[in-house]
Amino acid sequence: MVERHSAPPPRREDVLSSAPSKVLAGIAHELRTPVSGISGMVALLEKTGLTVEQRRYVDLVAASAASLRHLVDQLLDFAGLREGSSAPVREPFELKAAIEGAVALLVPEAAEKGLSLTVAVESGLDVWVAGDPFGLRQIVSNLVVNAVKFTERGGIGVAARLDGRSGESILVELAVTDSGIGIPAEKLGPIFDGFTQLEAGARNPRRGLGLGLSIVHEVASRMGGLVEVDSAVGRGSTFTVQLPFRLHPGRKAQASGGSILIAEDEAVNRMYIDALLARNGYRTTIVSSGVEAVEAFGEGRYDLILMDLAMPEVGGAEAARAIRERELVRGGHVPIIALTAYVHREEIDRCLGAGMDAWMTKPFAEDELLERIEALLDRRPCG
Repeated sequence: MVERHSAPPPRREDVLSSAPSKVLAGIAHELRTPVSGISGMVALLEKTGLTVEQRRYVDLVAASAASLRHLVDQLLDFAGLREGSSAPVREPFELKAAIEGAVALLVPEAAEKGLSLTVAVESGLDVWVAGDPFGLRQIVSNLVVNAVKFTERGGIGVAARLDGRSGESILVELAVTDSGIGIPAEKLGPIFDGFTQLEAGARNPRRGLGLGLSIVHEVASRMGGLVEVDSAVGRGSTFTVQLPFRLHPGRKAQASGGSILIAEDEAVNRMYIDALLARNGYRTTIVSSGVEAVEAFGEGRYDLILMDLAMPEVGGAEAARAIRERELVRGGHVPIIALTAYVHREEIDRCLGAGMDAWMTKPFAEDELLERIEALLDRRPCG
């Protein structure tokens, strides 16, 4: 018999008492800087000329780094959601491309277990919308990773369709179906609670943190959506998410390069971000402290600033505030993106209060950073 279950309200008190969000965020923060450095340098190394043997070693390091990053991301996502510091953003993006791109990133993970991973997005969703592309990616990623973990043979299918339209608002149904072990009826009730785990199977004994589905539920709720599950033991599971979006006319012009000031005190992260941006056509200037960032801003013209928060002498928030004060005299507004390993609400509020336009938590995926940069550059004239 197939069991169908809608996500109940999360038992916030139970989860918070068993794992205080600030403790989780603190632990994850300490891991973020080294994980960011490892992931970034492996990404650069993969693009160099490697022997077959070296490629095999790099692939193993990359896979281990990806697993570690996924665990850290889950801890920070969970802690941020519980503190209320991960409010959904609202920006224009291509809906079909966002869904397909999120799935494409996970194909190697499925292939490692010999599983197929397919995606079918109906043509009606080939539109621009205003919404939270990063929240959408969180939902897709956690559902697919969860499906891979509990599937031993067959595959996973991701399907998206238009479920309704009213004026300029659309309702999207996203379904992730697997041929895995299924979920027992008695486990369906708490399946969306934090730290709820099932047995992962003989070929994948690692059970993870049990946070993926809780994150899906929280993010979907914050985006105004709903999540349901249909499952039967031995017959697999289907997780269905309904998400509302507003239609958007799309970008008038694509960002094509620009001058970016990078303020980052960690040498490995500086090297990685500089190489990533240069490879994508941006001109960069690098400084290693908040004082140098303010000085560089006064001496040059930049289209955007990437500002690490935890820098010596003068931190990122203080540097951003000083830059905004200088803009009152010379005019213009240069977008500033905070780079932070923290997800505390007060830290995010401090960024925004200092005049920053957006933030990225470290480590970040290359495409996430590039999308955020392009979105901010597209919104403003270069000054």
